[in-house]
Amino acid sequence: MTTIAYNYKDNEIAVDSRCTGGTVIINDDDTKVHFAGNECFVLAGDVCDIENFVEHYPENVGALEVYGFMIKDLTVYSIGVAEDGELHYCRAMCSEGVGSGGTFALAAMDFGKTAKEAVEYAMTRDSASGGEIHVLHIEKEEEDEPVTVKVKTKKARGKK
Repeated sequence: MTTIAYNYKDNEIAVDSRCTGGTVIINDDDTKVHFAGNECFVLAGDVCDIENFVEHYPENVGALEVYGFMIKDLTVYSIGVAEDGELHYCRAMCSEGVGSGGTFALAAMDFGKTAKEAVEYAMTRDSASGGEIHVLHIEKEEEDEPVTVKVKTKKARGKK
């Protein structure tokens, strides 16, 4: 599965890179950050559904198991695809954890951990989360510059 942590205070998202199939680890270098149109998505769910969603965004392609975060114009939105195939989203107004390790990550952020530290902690408890941690810092370079999303990869200190 996945652990995605959004730290509202720091305006950053961290995500692991483990891909699983049931209880089997497929790999620890999966990409969960996707760009489609003018948006950046950090997604959890079924791998085939995620690929289908990103390839056809913003078209409705039917019911998909896809959820996570969308970044648009420096604003972070919680997203999910409904049974009717429509993308539902709302502005993230607090820190959130998503995926199989999301509860652990949210609890870690409640105790003052950064998004990266929250994913590191979740990886010690959730066997479906692991690999490297990718951190997205959402910020503007200069006042008149376009919005950029910086992605940094950090080797996890948690269990693999």
